[in-house]
Amino acid sequence: MGKLWLFIFLLSALSCRSARSDYPYKLSDFFYNGHKHNRHIVNRVPDYALFRRDGCIVEEQASLLLTRLNDSMIYGRVVTPLCNMLENKLVSVKIIYPVHTTILPVDSIGQFWFCSADSISTIKVTSIRCRKLVVDMKGLLK
Repeated sequence: MGKLWLFIFLLSALSCRSARSDYPYKLSDFFYNGHKHNRHIVNRVPDYALFRRDGCIVEEQASLLLTRLNDSMIYGRVVTPLCNMLENKLVSVKIIYPVHTTILPVDSIGQFWFCSADSISTIKVTSIRCRKLVVDMKGLLK
């Protein structure tokens, strides 16, 4: 029985290692008003491996584009590299303020709008197929 567990462990470790090295994923990007601000992405580079932060399941990377439309409105779009259409992916965008959190509706092509506030601390994009994208917004909207 012990040899079977050792075989299963070694097989899963090797398959995890090969999945990590062979998958051609593109890292997430974050754009604000047409300029790339990838340094604001928290844990941008995944750590795929057995018993590591992101595990063995290699997920698609989502990118976030934000544009300030006027003093009070911001337009956002969630984009994935393999498929620009976000149909059936159940995307959720959370705007985190120091005091509360707002969950925004996202349409089928990844668009959303929200009233801007200089106090936004974090934006989190979650989806079934994509790795969670967390953007630290401190100091960016001012």
